[in-house]
Amino acid sequence: MAHLQLLKKSDLKGVVEEAERLSKHYKNDVDPGRTHLNYNIGLECDIGSDPFTLQVEARVRKIMQGRKVQDQTNVIGSFAMTYPAELCTTEYVRDDEGNIVYKEYPVKGPDGKPLRDDEGNVISERKPRTYNRPIDPEHCKQFMQKSYDFVCQRYGKDNVMGGFVHMDETTPHITVLVVPEAVSRKNHKKTVSSASLFTRKELLKFHPEYQEYLDEHMPEGAPRCLVTNGRTKGNYSMEELKARTDDLKAMEKYKDASAKLEVVNDSINEKKNELKRLRKKYDHNEAVIKTQENDIEDLRIRIRTGKAELKAVDHEMENMKKTYAGLREDLSDVFLHLQKALKELEEVPEDDRTKYKSLSEYCRSIKFKDGSSVYDRWDRSEKKTSSEAAYNQLEELRKKHPDWFAVGEEVNIGKAPDETVINM
Repeated sequence: MAHLQLLKKSDLKGVVEEAERLSKHYKNDVDPGRTHLNYNIGLECDIGSDPFTLQVEARVRKIMQGRKVQDQTNVIGSFAMTYPAELCTTEYVRDDEGNIVYKEYPVKGPDGKPLRDDEGNVISERKPRTYNRPIDPEHCKQFMQKSYDFVCQRYGKDNVMGGFVHMDETTPHITVLVVPEAVSRKNHKKTVSSASLFTRKELLKFHPEYQEYLDEHMPEGAPRCLVTNGRTKGNYSMEELKARTDDLKAMEKYKDASAKLEVVNDSINEKKNELKRLRKKYDHNEAVIKTQENDIEDLRIRIRTGKAELKAVDHEMENMKKTYAGLREDLSDVFLHLQKALKELEEVPEDDRTKYKSLSEYCRSIKFKDGSSVYDRWDRSEKKTSSEAAYNQLEELRKKHPDWFAVGEEVNIGKAPDETVINM
């Protein structure tokens, strides 16, 4: 069912702010928890009342061709087109914590008017708030688009300022705002006039033709959206009720098919997500492998460098071995020389001269066989020589005739002739 509301320029700000959920308070029951489900169709201006008003004014000016528009002129016709409630399930409105939200509703009498108490106050009762949730959200979305397309086709796309789909109120609906372009009955020129466009005849034809449009353009196999007056509230003839029952059965089949399709889509999405995870894991592993390959290459470079360094060390060791062998031979020679020198030192007798204070004492210590000493046979009549020369002569004598005498206490082994005279 569609409902028409006429708006003046001064009404636009409040209507647009409410339509775009920019107000603080709303006339209808708005559930903020579902506002994110709302969307726009065909809106070409930025969000806000001012851009929308400018868009409407520009269209009005173009239609009027410079002619003035009076303040009381209705510059917008607002069509509220509601999705059939019977294609929805009733759900409770809940707060952020999941609790059911309650509201005071007036108690109405048989005539539909609120009942009052003796003091004239409206009698109310506390009931949980409910809303109609589409059984098939995709079908509901198609309904909104086709309803918008119908208005564009009927009144011209240039005159349709946009459509506001509200999913956060009691029943899903779309509000389509139209600039009423018509032909003046006075001068037969284009004008902005809701009275000339939305005549009784036009409004009587609107719902039947709207119904025909939906029957023709909604997807094949989808349930019919009956929008003629009273139909959205369940007032059907027997024939319509029978057709409606068939539509509901078709709706169930359509719903089942949609559910199966949704399961398939979920499976596809799950496979896609799994593929993404595998791809991410693959990329990670590939990065790890690349890093390990780089580490291996670095290790190979280090090994090659180490081998070269080790080869250099081996070469240096060979040189050191050769040097060490040469040093060892030199040391061996030195050692042999030292041993020989030590041996020679061991064979060198102690210098007897160091035992005595004078040459005379030294000569007295050297005895011959007859008991005489060198001193006794020392011919001192000759010119005296130095002590050093005397010592040397005695050493030569002892070397030449070792069997003549010996130094020390055992001196009686000497074999020197008795007549031997030592001249020093």
